[in-house]
This record gives sequence, structure tokens and C-alpha cells, in this order.
Amino acid sequence: MVVCGGSLAGAATALLLLRARPGLRVAIVEKSERFPRRVGEATVEISAYFLGRVLGLTQHLNECHLAKQGMRFWFANESARTLEDCSELGSRYLTRLPSWQVDRSVLDEEVLRRAVAAGATLIRPAKAVRVELAAAGCQKVTVESAAGRRASTAAVALCGHTKPLPPAPPPPAPNPQTVNPGSFLSVEGSLRTTLQQVDSLASDSPVSSQNPPT
Repeated sequence: MVVCGGSLAGAATALLLLRARPGLRVAIVEKSERFPRRVGEATVEISAYFLGRVLGLTQHLNECHLAKQGMRFWFANESARTLEDCSELGSRYLTRLPSWQVDRSVLDEEVLRRAVAAGATLIRPAKAVRVELAAAGCQKVTVESAAGRRASTAAVALCGHTKPLPPAPPPPAPNPQTVNPGSFLSVEGSLRTTLQQVDSLASDSPVSSQNPPT
């Protein structure tokens, strides 16, 4: 299994695949040496549930990010030296499902670290320069890194956010889920589809724990 893109969507996909199929061989292709910092990102209920309860990041979020109960205001005065010191307008009581103001570079690196710890192979820095999509069976992905170009035949998950790879992938299958536009990503439907693809190919393709992609 080749996952193109190692930030939150790609790393979470790899991590959940390995939880569901511990013997699966998964490679993550990530072009950046380190993720750039992004500002102004916060969780809503559905993304907080996914990050905290599904991925198990509650302790990391509490320790490395800023708990969020409402809107935080930064006033330029001596009393506001850090974000924790700033005034916040929100509910009187703590919510059952907490939310956080997140540093995406820190969050992405943590999810990627956990995916690698679960057994994924990280190819970084590298980029998928071409993906040849097939109507059925395995796809062919060409990866370029410092070691040169290498083509592999495998099931492929496209999780990059910069630009589509040539050729553009076909339209996705309808997803019966209701997707909250404020969430980071929708995983359940695409993960189920990917696992079904892996299972259907495992008996007669290179995508299996016994015969990994080369």
C-alpha cells in the first residue's frame, strides 16, 4: 500500500490501515523534510472526536496544543504575554467534547510519527511524480527521491493537498456519510473502501503482508 502525502490525512490513513491490518506493508511518500507551520486552525466537534478518540491523541493535544472553549482575544498589553494569558469568550462550563487550537506542523509530525511507529515505511523527502490509475487491480506509482526514480505496483491512496497528480484521479464513489465542512477530513468511508480494495487484491496481487510491493 502506497500513501501519497504524509501530513494529517495521509498519516492518519496509514495509521488506521495498520490498526485494521497489522501485517499490511504500507509506504508513506512525503515530499517535505518538515511540515511548515500553519496558524489559525482549530478543531470542531467532529474533528476533535476523530483526533482525540479515534487516533488517540488526547494527551498530545492537551500537552502540545491550546485547549479551546470559545473565542480567544489578543489584547496588546502587559497582561497578555502568551496565548494562555489572553481573554477567552465561551461557555461557562467545560464541554464534554473538548476542542483545541492546534499547531498543524506539530500535529502532523505526531500523527506521522505514530504511523511509522505502527509499522509504516516513510520515504522522505520524496514525491509521487506519476500515478497510473487502473479500473480494477493495482495502480502504478512512480516515486522520485534522492535515490532516483522507482516505480511500484500497489494499491494507492492519494492524500496530498498541493495539486492533483497526472493523470487526475476519477471522481470518488458516493459517500453516504454526512460530512461536516468544518472538519479536517473524512476518513471512515474512504478507509472502508481502501480496506475492501486491499482485501480483494491480497489473493492475487503484490499487495499483501506476505508479498509486499517492490
